[in-house]
This record gives sequence, C-alpha cells and structure tokens, in this order.
Amino acid sequence: MNHDTVNEKTTPTAAPRPKEGSVDRPKPVELFTHPICNGCQEALGVLSKLEKDGVILLRVTSLSTSSGRQRADELGVTTVPTAHVDGSFKVLMRMSDLADLVGVLRGI
Repeated sequence: MNHDTVNEKTTPTAAPRPKEGSVDRPKPVELFTHPICNGCQEALGVLSKLEKDGVILLRVTSLSTSSGRQRADELGVTTVPTAHVDGSFKVLMRMSDLADLVGVLRGI
C-alpha cells in the first residue's frame, strides 16, 4: 500500500475561494452552540451549507467548553444558537430567524 496516495473520498475539501479582485468574499460568521441546544444542529447544518457554497467562513464556538464560555462572556452571548455577523448578534430561536439570516448572508 502506498501511503503517499491521497484518498479523495476522505480528504476534506475547502470552501470555494472567490476569484482575485472579487467583491463577493465569504463573510465571517461565528455560531455559538451547545450540545443540548435543540436548534443548534439545524443552524449548524444550514450555515455549514453556506460555508460549503463559499458564502461564509464559519467558526463554531461551543459553550460546552471553557474557552467557548469565555468567548461568549467576552461578547455578551447568553443564548444559543446565536450568530455573530459584522459585529451584530442574531439569536436564532425560530426557523424564521435562521431563514432571515440566510437571506441576508446570500444578499437576497
């Protein structure tokens, strides 16, 4: 077996990069989550799709870790799921909140 060969099926792929000089750069989004949060998995799934499509650069911060709780405290995040975009916070309590955020991120 050749260990230098990369198996394309198991190699993670990066989000598509915008063309040089492109105005449409992926927007940084930080999603605050917790494992027992009911809506966090839905928000993570939708935002992960946007990252795969090259619309956003997603950073997931879990409040189940001490570093995640510290980051949330620093920014004043008290509810999950919450998205941090362009210095603003969007609490994603309902699917309609998530749909609104997706529309803004996609420029719709």
